[in-house]
Amino acid sequence: MAVSGGIGRRFATGVAVTTAALGSFGAALAVAAVVRGHLPVLDWGERVRLVLRWTAVGALGGLGVGVAAGLLSGFVARRWVRGILVGLLVAASIVPVLLAGRRSPGVPWSALGAPQEYPPLAERRAAPGAPNLVLVTIDTLRHDHLQLYGYERPTAPHLAVLARGGTVFEAAVAQAPETLHSLASLMTGLYPHVLDKEFEDRGQAGAFIGSAFHTLAERLAAGGYDTAGFVSNLYLKQENGFGQGFRHFDDRSGMFWWGPKGRWKRAEHVVEPALAWLERAESPFFLWVHVMDPHHPYEPASAGPWEDGSRAAPHAAAYGALSIRGYTQRLKDLRAGRPRATPEELAYLVGRYDAEILQVDRELARLHQRLESRGFDERNTVLIVTADHGEEFVDHGGMLHGHSLFDELIRVPLVMRGRGIPPGKRLGGQVQLVDVTATLLDLAGLLPASGESPELDGVSLLPALAAGEPPRHAALSFIDTRYVAYRTTGWKLVAAFAPYDLGPPSWLPWEGLLSMARVALGRPHRPKIGLWHLDEDPRERQNLVGNDAVSLRTLYASLLGHRQAHPPRLVASSAGPGLNRRGRRALRALGYVQ
Repeated sequence: MAVSGGIGRRFATGVAVTTAALGSFGAALAVAAVVRGHLPVLDWGERVRLVLRWTAVGALGGLGVGVAAGLLSGFVARRWVRGILVGLLVAASIVPVLLAGRRSPGVPWSALGAPQEYPPLAERRAAPGAPNLVLVTIDTLRHDHLQLYGYERPTAPHLAVLARGGTVFEAAVAQAPETLHSLASLMTGLYPHVLDKEFEDRGQAGAFIGSAFHTLAERLAAGGYDTAGFVSNLYLKQENGFGQGFRHFDDRSGMFWWGPKGRWKRAEHVVEPALAWLERAESPFFLWVHVMDPHHPYEPASAGPWEDGSRAAPHAAAYGALSIRGYTQRLKDLRAGRPRATPEELAYLVGRYDAEILQVDRELARLHQRLESRGFDERNTVLIVTADHGEEFVDHGGMLHGHSLFDELIRVPLVMRGRGIPPGKRLGGQVQLVDVTATLLDLAGLLPASGESPELDGVSLLPALAAGEPPRHAALSFIDTRYVAYRTTGWKLVAAFAPYDLGPPSWLPWEGLLSMARVALGRPHRPKIGLWHLDEDPRERQNLVGNDAVSLRTLYASLLGHRQAHPPRLVASSAGPGLNRRGRRALRALGYVQ
């Protein structure tokens, strides 16, 4: 009886210790997530329920481990051996969670909404007399570095002339602060989280836009358009899926290697073959031209008229001596504050960046003039000029792009001119780049009369243009699965998502426990949550998270609803070859991949 009683006590002790240990671990994770995560959106009652939930989940797991520990320790007489045994079992339960929690946080696809089937390409023909469509996208172009948006320097005089004959959208929002996701959204009409199941940078393995998705060019080609694309960014190559639907696609004008024979392939090297193609183009056609000049390294063919040569000379010599990798690293060091950028160095970089915009503007003028000389003008052609994202120059302490969702990175210019576009208009409100596909399809007569399609996340802007009423579309922008921005005309909410809910425990805790661990333990990406009142604080200087709980909760609920209203699309596996070794090496030099 004594032996039996001893075994029973040891069993009970093992169960109690592991249950308490893992229950405490679950509670500690929940508390840490509340403190470190984006959880100011929760009220105190929700926070308490969250801690209790994960305490219970941890204790339940501990109970299972405890039964195993109790059964084993019941037959071990020595206390120190039992202690080691129980400790090892507890550690074996906790350590994998801790290790997994240190990885970059990710959102399970299921957390993005119930997936929907992606429909096959509809058989529609363009309307008789459909206009030619010309889309010019400019890499890394801030809207507020153009005089048509109030900039003091004449960086784009021809674009300003174009804008006077068309419509300027005051607030256009990109879906990502980098090229890959932003232009994938623009060219498909789908949000990044809808388009990319894993939402990871697949520039290294497989085409980013799978062949099962229908691009703008595919839809227009199916409708009877001739299609041509001329691009100068490695992410936009045929191997990455951006050439889908183009009967002629020239991605050879990406870049020269950094060195004495040249640096970037400038806009002229992209526009020139596009002009040659225009000589044989037949209506209706869709022409896409993407130029990369404003992207770093900031090396215009000639300095801007605003540059003071004597002040710029030492910086020009220092930057000119760097390899492309060294140039990129220097800007990353400035972003990290090692060292801090001096006003003189920053002025030099901004001046060179502005000169590259001027360089692009000259080529835009050349393209526009050739279009008109061929008879492709406001009577039969629509020209759209926009950008994939902006660039930061220490506006919020950073440099380059891709690292935040502040407006200097996601607000882009958007100008439309041509048939069906009101001249001399400036339209307020807010639109998104994901609306461009729907708008061009509407111009071609390939969209329902409502201006919307269940196949697209964006909507046509033509109804707003016709009514002269500012569109007020809430916008979503993403940095992979770490951040999402929800921007209205007056507010912006930026949040890092934790993919667990506040409902009853599912009792299948592993996925939720891991996500909790990632919020509690993962590398911080600050701010976890940010709230800005853009009407009063357009430069996003004052984070109101701790000061306006009502607006925070309202916007957060709207964000969740808006995102889940655009669920992922189920498509057949369609991975392509992806970028080759040379392309990946160039992206590493630019700091995009490791």
